[in-house]
Amino acid sequence: MKHVVCKVLLVLLALCLVGSVAVAEQVTVTFAGGFSIERFFGDMIARFEEAHPDINVEFIPVQPPVNEWILVRESGGVHIDVIPFLPELVGEDIYRPLDDFLARDADVVDIGDFLPTAVDINEVDGTQLGIPFWGDHWGAIHYQRQHFAEAGLPTPYELSRRGDWTFDTLAEAAKRLTRLNPDGSFAQIGLNSTMTHPNLMSAWLWSFGGEFYNDDGTRALINTPQSISALESVRSLIADGVLNLSSQPLTGDHISMKLWHLSAGLRFLESWGENYDYITLPPGPVESQNLPMWYDGYAINRRSNQAEAAWELIKFLSLAEQEAIYVRSPLGGALPARKSVLPVWMETRSGMGARGGEFMGEVLASRTRISPSLIVRDRDDYNTMSNVVVVPVSSLETPPREAAENAAMLIND
Repeated sequence: MKHVVCKVLLVLLALCLVGSVAVAEQVTVTFAGGFSIERFFGDMIARFEEAHPDINVEFIPVQPPVNEWILVRESGGVHIDVIPFLPELVGEDIYRPLDDFLARDADVVDIGDFLPTAVDINEVDGTQLGIPFWGDHWGAIHYQRQHFAEAGLPTPYELSRRGDWTFDTLAEAAKRLTRLNPDGSFAQIGLNSTMTHPNLMSAWLWSFGGEFYNDDGTRALINTPQSISALESVRSLIADGVLNLSSQPLTGDHISMKLWHLSAGLRFLESWGENYDYITLPPGPVESQNLPMWYDGYAINRRSNQAEAAWELIKFLSLAEQEAIYVRSPLGGALPARKSVLPVWMETRSGMGARGGEFMGEVLASRTRISPSLIVRDRDDYNTMSNVVVVPVSSLETPPREAAENAAMLIND
Protein backbone atom coordinates (compact mmCIF):
# COMPACT_ATOMS: atom_id res chain seq x y z
CA MET A 1 0.00 0.00 0.00
CA LYS A 2 2.82 2.36 0.89
CA HIS A 3 4.36 1.72 -2.50
CA VAL A 4 1.10 2.59 -4.21
CA VAL A 5 0.81 5.82 -2.23
CA CYS A 6 4.39 6.74 -3.07
CA LYS A 7 3.81 6.11 -6.73
CA VAL A 8 0.69 8.25 -6.70
CA LEU A 9 2.54 11.04 -4.94
CA LEU A 10 5.36 10.81 -7.45
CA VAL A 11 2.91 11.02 -10.33
CA LEU A 12 1.20 14.05 -8.80
CA LEU A 13 4.57 15.68 -8.16
CA ALA A 14 5.58 15.07 -11.75
CA LEU A 15 2.34 16.58 -13.02
CA CYS A 16 2.89 19.62 -10.84
CA LEU A 17 6.39 20.00 -12.15
CA VAL A 18 5.19 19.69 -15.74
CA GLY A 19 2.52 22.29 -15.08
CA SER A 20 4.99 24.65 -13.46
CA VAL A 21 7.37 24.24 -16.39
CA ALA A 22 4.51 24.90 -18.84
CA VAL A 23 3.61 28.05 -16.94
CA ALA A 24 7.23 29.11 -16.76
CA GLU A 25 7.66 28.62 -20.50
CA GLN A 26 4.76 30.91 -21.37
CA VAL A 27 6.07 34.35 -22.30
CA THR A 28 4.39 37.73 -22.59
CA VAL A 29 4.89 39.95 -25.62
CA THR A 30 3.98 43.61 -25.36
CA PHE A 31 2.43 44.99 -28.54
CA ALA A 32 1.89 48.69 -29.27
CA GLY A 33 -0.87 48.78 -31.88
CA GLY A 34 -3.13 51.30 -33.54
CA PHE A 35 -5.55 52.81 -31.03
CA SER A 36 -8.16 53.49 -33.72
CA ILE A 37 -8.62 49.78 -34.54
CA GLU A 38 -8.05 48.30 -31.09
CA ARG A 39 -11.13 46.09 -31.40
CA PHE A 40 -9.83 44.54 -34.58
CA PHE A 41 -6.41 43.92 -33.06
CA GLY A 42 -8.14 42.28 -30.11
CA ASP A 43 -9.76 39.75 -32.45
CA MET A 44 -6.44 39.03 -34.15
CA ILE A 45 -4.63 38.62 -30.85
CA ALA A 46 -7.25 36.15 -29.66
CA ARG A 47 -6.68 34.05 -32.77
CA PHE A 48 -2.92 34.30 -32.32
CA GLU A 49 -3.00 33.22 -28.67
CA GLU A 50 -5.23 30.27 -29.57
CA ALA A 51 -2.65 29.18 -32.14
CA HIS A 52 0.27 29.95 -29.78
CA PRO A 53 -0.76 28.95 -26.23
CA ASP A 54 2.79 29.55 -25.03
CA ILE A 55 2.65 33.28 -25.87
CA ASN A 56 0.52 35.85 -24.10
CA VAL A 57 0.06 39.23 -25.85
CA GLU A 58 -0.36 42.44 -23.88
CA PHE A 59 -1.92 44.99 -26.24
CA ILE A 60 -1.00 48.63 -25.60
CA PRO A 61 -2.92 51.22 -27.68
CA VAL A 62 -0.56 53.87 -29.01
CA GLN A 63 -1.53 57.52 -28.86
CA PRO A 64 -0.54 60.24 -31.33
CA PRO A 65 1.97 61.63 -31.93
CA VAL A 66 3.22 58.05 -32.07
CA ASN A 67 6.91 58.86 -32.43
CA GLU A 68 6.90 60.92 -29.22
CA TRP A 69 4.80 58.28 -27.46
CA ILE A 70 7.41 55.62 -28.24
CA LEU A 71 10.41 57.79 -27.33
CA VAL A 72 8.93 58.75 -23.96
CA ARG A 73 8.62 55.07 -23.05
CA GLU A 74 12.06 54.23 -24.37
CA SER A 75 13.66 57.00 -22.31
CA GLY A 76 11.80 55.71 -19.26
CA GLY A 77 13.13 52.19 -19.74
CA VAL A 78 9.87 50.74 -21.10
CA HIS A 79 10.93 48.75 -24.17
CA ILE A 80 7.76 47.50 -25.84
CA ASP A 81 8.50 44.33 -27.84
CA VAL A 82 6.47 45.02 -31.00
CA ILE A 83 6.20 48.66 -32.05
CA PRO A 84 5.11 50.59 -35.15
CA PHE A 85 7.84 51.24 -37.68
CA LEU A 86 8.32 54.98 -38.23
CA PRO A 87 11.05 56.27 -40.59
CA GLU A 88 11.71 59.29 -38.37
CA LEU A 89 12.77 56.95 -35.54
CA VAL A 90 15.40 55.08 -37.54
CA GLY A 91 18.13 57.35 -36.18
CA GLU A 92 17.11 56.45 -32.61
CA ASP A 93 18.45 52.89 -33.08
CA ILE A 94 15.42 51.18 -31.57
CA TYR A 95 14.57 48.77 -34.41
CA ARG A 96 15.96 45.25 -34.71
CA PRO A 97 16.81 44.16 -38.30
CA LEU A 98 14.46 41.40 -39.48
CA ASP A 99 16.49 39.93 -42.35
CA ASP A 100 17.52 36.82 -40.39
CA PHE A 101 13.88 36.06 -39.52
CA LEU A 102 12.80 36.70 -43.12
CA ALA A 103 15.46 34.33 -44.45
CA ARG A 104 14.41 31.63 -42.00
CA ASP A 105 10.66 31.98 -42.60
CA ALA A 106 10.67 33.06 -46.26
CA ASP A 107 8.08 30.43 -47.13
CA VAL A 108 5.61 31.90 -44.61
CA VAL A 109 6.17 35.63 -44.83
CA ASP A 110 7.15 35.70 -48.56
CA ILE A 111 8.26 39.31 -48.82
CA GLY A 112 7.80 39.08 -52.60
CA ASP A 113 4.02 38.96 -52.10
CA PHE A 114 3.98 42.47 -50.66
CA LEU A 115 3.43 45.53 -52.82
CA PRO A 116 6.85 47.09 -53.55
CA THR A 117 5.92 50.43 -52.01
CA ALA A 118 4.84 48.71 -48.81
CA VAL A 119 8.22 46.97 -48.58
CA ASP A 120 10.19 50.14 -49.39
CA ILE A 121 8.47 52.14 -46.66
CA ASN A 122 9.62 49.61 -44.05
CA GLU A 123 13.16 49.21 -45.39
CA VAL A 124 16.25 51.33 -44.74
CA ASP A 125 19.46 50.99 -46.75
CA GLY A 126 18.58 47.48 -47.85
CA THR A 127 17.69 46.28 -44.34
CA GLN A 128 14.11 45.30 -43.56
CA LEU A 129 13.19 46.87 -40.23
CA GLY A 130 9.42 46.55 -40.42
CA ILE A 131 6.84 44.22 -41.95
CA PRO A 132 3.99 46.04 -43.73
CA PHE A 133 0.39 45.34 -42.83
CA TRP A 134 -2.15 47.67 -44.39
CA GLY A 135 -1.99 51.14 -45.80
CA ASP A 136 -3.84 54.08 -47.24
CA HIS A 137 -3.84 56.33 -50.28
CA TRP A 138 -3.90 60.09 -49.95
CA GLY A 139 -5.78 61.71 -52.80
CA ALA A 140 -8.79 59.55 -53.57
CA ILE A 141 -11.88 61.34 -54.88
CA HIS A 142 -15.04 60.03 -53.22
CA TYR A 143 -18.17 60.99 -55.14
CA GLN A 144 -21.94 60.55 -55.39
CA ARG A 145 -23.06 58.98 -58.67
CA GLN A 146 -26.57 60.42 -58.34
CA HIS A 147 -25.26 63.99 -58.45
CA PHE A 148 -23.58 63.28 -61.79
CA ALA A 149 -26.75 61.66 -63.18
CA GLU A 150 -28.88 64.63 -62.13
CA ALA A 151 -26.46 67.01 -63.88
CA GLY A 152 -26.36 64.86 -67.02
CA LEU A 153 -22.65 64.15 -66.53
CA PRO A 154 -20.67 60.91 -66.94
CA THR A 155 -19.13 59.72 -63.68
CA PRO A 156 -15.35 59.86 -63.12
CA TYR A 157 -15.27 56.06 -63.42
CA GLU A 158 -16.99 56.22 -66.81
CA LEU A 159 -14.64 58.96 -67.95
CA SER A 160 -11.59 56.97 -66.83
CA ARG A 161 -12.72 53.89 -68.74
CA ARG A 162 -12.86 55.80 -72.00
CA GLY A 163 -9.65 57.75 -71.37
CA ASP A 164 -11.31 61.10 -70.69
CA TRP A 165 -10.60 61.47 -66.97
CA THR A 166 -8.34 64.57 -66.91
CA PHE A 167 -7.84 67.68 -64.81
CA ASP A 168 -9.97 69.54 -67.34
CA THR A 169 -12.92 67.13 -67.05
CA LEU A 170 -12.52 67.15 -63.26
CA ALA A 171 -12.70 70.96 -63.22
CA GLU A 172 -15.65 71.01 -65.61
CA ALA A 173 -17.59 68.50 -63.50
CA ALA A 174 -16.83 70.42 -60.29
CA LYS A 175 -18.15 73.65 -61.84
CA ARG A 176 -21.35 72.09 -63.17
CA LEU A 177 -22.05 70.27 -59.92
CA THR A 178 -21.68 73.39 -57.76
CA ARG A 179 -24.98 75.16 -57.01
CA LEU A 180 -25.67 78.19 -54.83
CA ASN A 181 -28.69 79.14 -52.76
CA PRO A 182 -30.30 82.60 -53.27
CA ASP A 183 -28.38 83.90 -50.25
CA GLY A 184 -25.05 82.81 -51.77
CA SER A 185 -24.52 79.80 -49.55
CA PHE A 186 -23.76 76.43 -51.09
CA ALA A 187 -26.69 74.22 -52.03
CA GLN A 188 -24.25 71.71 -53.50
CA ILE A 189 -20.44 71.67 -53.61
CA GLY A 190 -18.82 70.12 -56.66
CA LEU A 191 -15.37 69.36 -55.17
CA ASN A 192 -14.44 69.82 -51.52
CA SER A 193 -11.24 69.08 -49.61
CA THR A 194 -8.90 70.41 -46.95
CA MET A 195 -5.44 71.01 -48.41
CA THR A 196 -3.56 71.26 -45.14
CA HIS A 197 -0.58 68.93 -45.58
CA PRO A 198 1.79 67.68 -48.30
CA ASN A 199 0.47 64.11 -48.33
CA LEU A 200 -2.88 65.22 -49.73
CA MET A 201 -1.28 67.50 -52.33
CA SER A 202 1.54 65.17 -53.39
CA ALA A 203 -0.39 63.32 -56.12
CA TRP A 204 -1.15 66.71 -57.65
CA LEU A 205 2.54 67.67 -57.64
CA TRP A 206 3.64 64.35 -59.13
CA SER A 207 1.12 64.66 -61.96
CA PHE A 208 2.92 67.85 -63.00
CA GLY A 209 6.39 66.33 -62.56
CA GLY A 210 6.96 68.16 -59.27
CA GLU A 211 8.28 66.94 -55.93
CA PHE A 212 8.22 68.09 -52.33
CA TYR A 213 11.58 66.45 -51.49
CA ASN A 214 14.38 64.46 -53.06
CA ASP A 215 14.33 60.65 -52.78
CA ASP A 216 15.82 60.45 -49.29
CA GLY A 217 13.87 63.42 -47.91
CA THR A 218 16.95 65.50 -47.11
CA ARG A 219 16.39 68.34 -49.59
CA ALA A 220 13.35 70.34 -50.69
CA LEU A 221 12.50 70.35 -54.40
CA ILE A 222 9.34 72.38 -54.04
CA ASN A 223 10.90 75.37 -55.86
CA THR A 224 11.49 73.57 -59.18
CA PRO A 225 9.51 74.86 -62.20
CA GLN A 226 7.43 71.65 -62.26
CA SER A 227 6.52 71.94 -58.57
CA ILE A 228 5.62 75.60 -58.90
CA SER A 229 3.46 74.79 -61.95
CA ALA A 230 1.52 72.25 -59.87
CA LEU A 231 1.05 74.74 -57.02
CA GLU A 232 -0.20 77.36 -59.48
CA SER A 233 -2.71 74.83 -60.84
CA VAL A 234 -4.07 74.15 -57.35
CA ARG A 235 -4.21 77.86 -56.53
CA SER A 236 -6.05 78.60 -59.80
CA LEU A 237 -8.71 75.97 -59.11
CA ILE A 238 -9.22 77.35 -55.60
CA ALA A 239 -9.38 80.96 -56.79
CA ASP A 240 -11.90 80.01 -59.50
CA GLY A 241 -14.12 78.25 -56.98
CA VAL A 242 -13.59 74.83 -58.57
CA LEU A 243 -11.82 73.37 -55.52
CA ASN A 244 -13.73 74.32 -52.40
CA LEU A 245 -11.74 74.30 -49.15
CA SER A 246 -14.46 75.42 -46.76
CA SER A 247 -14.99 73.38 -43.61
CA GLN A 248 -17.73 70.88 -44.35
CA PRO A 249 -19.00 67.63 -42.82
CA LEU A 250 -16.85 64.83 -44.22
CA THR A 251 -19.72 62.97 -45.85
CA GLY A 252 -22.29 65.76 -46.26
CA ASP A 253 -25.12 64.96 -48.68
CA HIS A 254 -24.53 68.29 -50.45
CA ILE A 255 -20.95 67.33 -51.43
CA SER A 256 -20.62 65.82 -54.90
CA MET A 257 -16.88 65.00 -54.75
CA LYS A 258 -14.52 64.87 -51.77
CA LEU A 259 -10.73 64.70 -52.10
CA TRP A 260 -9.62 62.71 -49.08
CA HIS A 261 -7.80 59.54 -48.05
CA LEU A 262 -9.09 56.23 -49.34
CA SER A 263 -9.58 54.38 -46.05
CA ALA A 264 -12.45 56.74 -45.21
CA GLY A 265 -14.43 55.02 -47.98
CA LEU A 266 -16.53 52.96 -45.60
CA ARG A 267 -17.70 56.14 -43.89
CA PHE A 268 -18.76 57.57 -47.26
CA LEU A 269 -20.46 54.31 -48.14
CA GLU A 270 -22.39 54.38 -44.87
CA SER A 271 -23.63 57.91 -45.60
CA TRP A 272 -24.10 57.82 -49.38
CA GLY A 273 -25.16 54.21 -49.83
CA GLU A 274 -25.55 52.90 -53.37
CA ASN A 275 -24.70 56.31 -54.82
CA TYR A 276 -21.11 56.04 -53.56
CA ASP A 277 -18.02 55.46 -55.68
CA TYR A 278 -14.41 56.67 -55.81
CA ILE A 279 -11.53 57.28 -58.20
CA THR A 280 -7.92 58.50 -58.20
CA LEU A 281 -6.93 62.01 -59.18
CA PRO A 282 -6.67 62.18 -62.98
CA PRO A 283 -3.38 61.97 -64.88
CA GLY A 284 -1.55 65.26 -65.18
CA PRO A 285 0.38 66.85 -68.02
CA VAL A 286 3.58 64.97 -67.10
CA GLU A 287 2.79 61.76 -65.20
CA SER A 288 -0.06 59.28 -65.07
CA GLN A 289 -1.71 58.50 -61.75
CA ASN A 290 0.83 57.87 -59.02
CA LEU A 291 -0.77 57.25 -55.67
CA PRO A 292 0.88 58.64 -52.52
CA MET A 293 0.84 55.75 -50.08
CA TRP A 294 1.65 55.01 -46.50
CA TYR A 295 1.69 51.55 -44.97
CA ASP A 296 1.56 50.61 -41.32
CA GLY A 297 4.47 48.40 -40.47
CA TYR A 298 5.44 46.68 -37.25
CA ALA A 299 8.93 46.09 -35.97
CA ILE A 300 10.77 44.44 -33.10
CA ASN A 301 12.35 46.64 -30.48
CA ARG A 302 16.12 46.17 -30.48
CA ARG A 303 15.99 45.98 -26.69
CA SER A 304 13.28 43.33 -26.58
CA ASN A 305 14.00 40.22 -24.50
CA GLN A 306 11.32 38.30 -26.41
CA ALA A 307 12.46 38.74 -30.01
CA GLU A 308 11.49 35.21 -31.06
CA ALA A 309 7.98 35.47 -29.63
CA ALA A 310 7.64 39.01 -31.02
CA TRP A 311 8.52 37.71 -34.48
CA GLU A 312 5.91 34.97 -34.18
CA LEU A 313 3.29 37.67 -33.54
CA ILE A 314 4.43 39.83 -36.47
CA LYS A 315 4.58 36.79 -38.73
CA PHE A 316 1.03 35.81 -37.78
CA LEU A 317 -0.37 39.32 -38.27
CA SER A 318 1.21 39.57 -41.71
CA LEU A 319 -0.38 36.40 -43.09
CA ALA A 320 -2.56 36.85 -46.18
CA GLU A 321 -5.52 35.22 -44.45
CA GLN A 322 -5.31 37.75 -41.61
CA GLU A 323 -5.23 40.68 -44.04
CA ALA A 324 -8.18 39.19 -45.91
CA ILE A 325 -10.20 39.08 -42.68
CA TYR A 326 -9.44 42.75 -42.09
CA VAL A 327 -10.29 43.72 -45.67
CA ARG A 328 -13.72 42.10 -45.36
CA SER A 329 -14.36 43.50 -41.89
CA PRO A 330 -16.68 46.48 -41.30
CA LEU A 331 -13.79 47.79 -39.19
CA GLY A 332 -11.54 47.68 -42.25
CA GLY A 333 -11.14 50.27 -44.94
CA ALA A 334 -7.43 50.46 -45.50
CA LEU A 335 -5.55 48.82 -48.34
CA PRO A 336 -3.90 45.41 -48.08
CA ALA A 337 -0.11 45.27 -48.20
CA ARG A 338 -0.08 41.90 -49.98
CA LYS A 339 -0.61 41.53 -53.72
CA SER A 340 -2.47 38.27 -53.14
CA VAL A 341 -5.11 40.10 -51.06
CA LEU A 342 -5.77 42.83 -53.62
CA PRO A 343 -8.40 40.73 -55.45
CA VAL A 344 -10.24 40.25 -52.13
CA TRP A 345 -10.15 43.98 -51.51
CA MET A 346 -11.44 44.80 -55.00
CA GLU A 347 -14.15 42.14 -54.83
CA THR A 348 -15.35 43.45 -51.48
CA ARG A 349 -15.54 47.03 -52.74
CA SER A 350 -17.26 46.02 -55.98
CA GLY A 351 -19.80 44.15 -53.89
CA MET A 352 -20.52 47.45 -52.17
CA GLY A 353 -21.32 49.00 -55.55
CA ALA A 354 -18.06 50.96 -55.67
CA ARG A 355 -16.79 50.11 -59.15
CA GLY A 356 -13.78 52.35 -58.60
CA GLY A 357 -12.23 49.42 -56.75
CA GLU A 358 -11.53 47.79 -60.09
CA PHE A 359 -9.69 50.84 -61.35
CA MET A 360 -7.94 51.51 -58.05
CA GLY A 361 -6.68 47.94 -57.94
CA GLU A 362 -5.04 48.34 -61.33
CA VAL A 363 -3.24 51.49 -60.22
CA LEU A 364 -2.21 50.03 -56.88
CA ALA A 365 -0.57 47.10 -58.58
CA SER A 366 1.77 49.29 -60.61
CA ARG A 367 1.82 52.99 -59.79
CA THR A 368 2.26 53.79 -56.11
CA ARG A 369 4.81 55.99 -54.38
CA ILE A 370 5.77 56.72 -50.80
CA SER A 371 3.98 59.67 -49.19
CA PRO A 372 6.17 62.69 -48.36
CA SER A 373 5.61 62.29 -44.62
CA LEU A 374 7.34 58.89 -44.79
CA ILE A 375 10.30 60.13 -46.85
CA VAL A 376 11.36 63.15 -44.87
CA ARG A 377 13.47 62.23 -41.84
CA ASP A 378 13.14 65.54 -40.04
CA ARG A 379 9.59 66.16 -38.84
CA ASP A 380 10.31 69.92 -38.67
CA ASP A 381 10.96 69.90 -42.44
CA TYR A 382 7.57 68.33 -43.04
CA ASN A 383 5.87 70.89 -40.83
CA THR A 384 7.71 73.67 -42.68
CA MET A 385 6.43 72.37 -46.01
CA SER A 386 2.90 72.31 -44.63
CA ASN A 387 2.96 75.68 -42.88
CA VAL A 388 5.02 77.64 -45.42
CA VAL A 389 3.71 76.14 -48.68
CA VAL A 390 0.53 74.08 -48.50
CA VAL A 391 -1.55 76.17 -46.13
CA PRO A 392 -0.58 79.67 -47.46
CA VAL A 393 -1.02 78.62 -51.11
CA SER A 394 -4.33 76.89 -50.40
CA SER A 395 -5.66 79.90 -48.52
CA LEU A 396 -4.49 82.21 -51.35
CA GLU A 397 -2.35 84.16 -48.87
CA THR A 398 1.01 83.62 -50.62
CA PRO A 399 1.82 83.26 -54.34
CA PRO A 400 3.12 79.76 -55.15
CA ARG A 401 6.59 80.82 -56.28
CA GLU A 402 7.19 82.93 -53.18
CA ALA A 403 5.94 80.18 -50.86
CA ALA A 404 8.08 77.54 -52.61
CA GLU A 405 11.25 79.65 -52.43
CA ASN A 406 10.64 80.42 -48.75
CA ALA A 407 10.28 76.74 -47.88
CA ALA A 408 13.31 75.68 -49.92
CA MET A 409 15.44 78.33 -48.21
CA LEU A 410 14.34 77.21 -44.73
CA ILE A 411 14.83 73.50 -45.40
CA ASN A 412 17.92 73.49 -47.61
CA ASP A 413 20.02 76.15 -45.84
